[in-house]
Amino acid sequence: MNRILLITFIIGLIISIAFILPEENLGEKIKIGVSDDTSGFVVDYMIRHGNLSGLGEDEMEAYFIKDC
Repeated sequence: MNRILLITFIIGLIISIAFILPEENLGEKIKIGVSDDTSGFVVDYMIRHGNLSGLGEDEMEAYFIKDC
């Protein structure tokens, strides 16, 4: 009897979490996380000038991470 209640509680909890948690919205552009030093500026330059596998500025953007 206790196992049935435990399993029912776990299933109810999983279903509740699936409906309560917000969905992730990534937006239209692909965000690339880069550091805010020279390497980040190189990636930003490559995105702006369309040098990344045919993907250009319309589809990607750099997200600068403040790591220092």
